Amino acid sequence: MPLLELLILGVVIAANNMAVALALGALNQYTRRWRIIVTFGLFEFSVPLVGITIGRTAAYWIDQEVAWVGVLLLALLGGWTLATSIQQTDPEDTMASRITTWTGLVLLAAGLSLDNLLIGFGLGLGTVDALTVAATICLFSVVFTWIGLYVGHAVDATFRHYLTAASGILLIILAALKAMHWI
Repeated sequence: MPLLELLILGVVIAANNMAVALALGALNQYTRRWRIIVTFGLFEFSVPLVGITIGRTAAYWIDQEVAWVGVLLLALLGGWTLATSIQQTDPEDTMASRITTWTGLVLLAAGLSLDNLLIGFGLGLGTVDALTVAATICLFSVVFTWIGLYVGHAVDATFRHYLTAASGILLIILAALKAMHWI
């Protein structure tokens, strides 16, 4: 796989993680950044390896049956994030804290990584180096997750409401683009 294609793949896949990390950072979950980064990184590394190892034998079935799970999770998280930005009360200590528990993060990372499984399936037919692909995806995802968490957290409390709303809208747009197979 040419270097440029590998870098583009890393950036495109990591954009999902950055959108979610922006929302989590805006919801004041920066203190759990290492938990979030490690969980996302582990999934972003291991899921493409699984996909590449299994190959393309079941790609059609998964594309038809499972692709909507990731889209639904992104849309629900986006809708929830947007709804919390509209509320008068500060919901940071309730739902956002539940999402960033180990169980919540594993479920979230699994939903975000479903497309990586399909990418791994597609790449499994060619002669790609599986570890290089998985490491590139992981590296971009970890860096983008950290940037999203940092930016979301660093925004002044006055603007946090707007960033939370923008993150929710971005997640909904991302889910819509995935549903239309544009990304």
